Amino acid sequence: MMSLTTIRPSSRARALATGIVLVGVVATAQPIVLALLVAACIGILIVQGKISFYIRFLFRLWLPLAAGLFLVWGLIVRGSPQAGYGSGIAHGLEFAGMVALRLAALAALFQAAVLSLEGLRLAAFLRELGLSPNATASVPDIRRHRLGRCPSVARTLTGYCPADARTSCRMLRG
Repeated sequence: MMSLTTIRPSSRARALATGIVLVGVVATAQPIVLALLVAACIGILIVQGKISFYIRFLFRLWLPLAAGLFLVWGLIVRGSPQAGYGSGIAHGLEFAGMVALRLAALAALFQAAVLSLEGLRLAAFLRELGLSPNATASVPDIRRHRLGRCPSVARTLTGYCPADARTSCRMLRG
């Protein structure tokens, strides 16, 4: 029996599914749909073992941004762009809630679809989507350079390694 952690969709299928959901997130006006998407993406992130990144995003970026949206649209503007200025605190809070929920859904979708890939899998995903070998070869190396290690792992994927150009290590650390 295959577990969920071993399912690896092709790059095109992953990109197509992400694109379809992205259009749905932007087009929907139903908060329950966005909440279900966030819940599904959280489930995917839990299975992948990447939930800590999303929790960190929620507390460091999303929560302060959502508080600012509620403050501005609910208490200062007191309305939404659709209903007009001064149309009521309820309209402003509803608009701020939808924007905040959309941002949380988009972040969860992006993290579940793309950021769950690491190293050579991320480079292979980007390469299958049509990026040049030079661009995709630098993806795993840049992550390792930031961690203080300088292996040439990208060479195994594309035959090209940015670390071969003796200045890249100094430039990335610099």
